[in-house]
Amino acid sequence: MKDIRNSLNTFWNSFLNRNSTLPEPIPVKAFQTGFAVTTDEKGKPKAPDFPYITFELIRPDLLDFTVTSANVWCRKESSPAAYGLLDDILQQITEKIPSGGHLLDVNEKGKIWILRSNPFIQYMDEPDNQTIVRGIVRYIINIYTL
Repeated sequence: MKDIRNSLNTFWNSFLNRNSTLPEPIPVKAFQTGFAVTTDEKGKPKAPDFPYITFELIRPDLLDFTVTSANVWCRKESSPAAYGLLDDILQQITEKIPSGGHLLDVNEKGKIWILRSNPFIQYMDEPDNQTIVRGIVRYIINIYTL
């Protein structure tokens, strides 16, 4: 399971915040669902800085598949580009998971095949905080020989 966790963690941490004011794009941090809480300078729990991604860690049986999801969390930007950063990150994901899927190396003995599910991407506002938007990415993972 460690190899699968590492492979998915590397994949979901490969997307960039290209809307950053810094000269170079910066990575969008990704966390396994349930592990997105970080700490502030006083050691108190806090949510990570936006944007960030949360993904589920699921292992289907060998040669089987499962549908899972990842969430891209962003703050709404001022209109008219309210969803600009979210759209850009979701576009990067769409390019990395084409309709034919994407293969991730797990170790020398195995691979994960990531395929689009249906619906592939869904937009949602956060009901408790209207300044937060998210994109839900639904995908299928197949595991081959580990």
